[in-house]
Amino acid sequence: MTKLNTHGYKWISISAFGNYLYGVNLWDNRIMTYDLRNGVMSARQTGAYELTVCNDQSGNTHTYWTNNGGVLHIDNNYWKAGFVYQILCHKGNMIYNYQTYIYIEGRGNVKEVRAKRVAIDSQRKYCYTRLDYTVWCERWADREIPGVFGDIAFGGDDETLYGVDGSGFIRKYIPLLNDWVELDGQYGKKFAKIACDDNGNLFASTEDNLLYKYTPSDTPITTPESV
Repeated sequence: MTKLNTHGYKWISISAFGNYLYGVNLWDNRIMTYDLRNGVMSARQTGAYELTVCNDQSGNTHTYWTNNGGVLHIDNNYWKAGFVYQILCHKGNMIYNYQTYIYIEGRGNVKEVRAKRVAIDSQRKYCYTRLDYTVWCERWADREIPGVFGDIAFGGDDETLYGVDGSGFIRKYIPLLNDWVELDGQYGKKFAKIACDDNGNLFASTEDNLLYKYTPSDTPITTPESV
């Protein structure tokens, strides 16, 4: 894993899109932009709590964000009333955790449930964590999969789901095993939030809000057979 230089800023929400990493600064709730090519950071507007960045159907890039009251905005404009707990765009598909529903753009309200975190793949199939941190996935036969996770995110393909377990370790779900394996290179770190770009790169913030980048080809994964 590679530590990113965030110049002392602490990120409480992260979103990866194109050559940029976006986040919300802990201290003043500004939206931060990190250029992954040169490490240059910039900041804009205040009041954000959760965010995601993606293109609309016309190919224009927008920042979708909520304040701590759950009011949803697009760029600098009000978009939807409160109680949006999380919004996420992955591979052009938008999902958000709205009041007591999981909502997907193009599908509408797909499930009435009190979810904590949501994830979406390229086919608009979803996974979510429940209030007790257990994981339910429409992606795999619409069922519960084992484990307890504080955050989840799909990777570069629809067979790759990452999760942050109760110890702060990042694990990868292996559908054929119906089990999770731990990513190597995490020792001494305790992660909280994760996000993936469309190329499969994983970005993670620690509990003390430092940022790391994990590229699947960089580090092997510890599987049950290799232990």
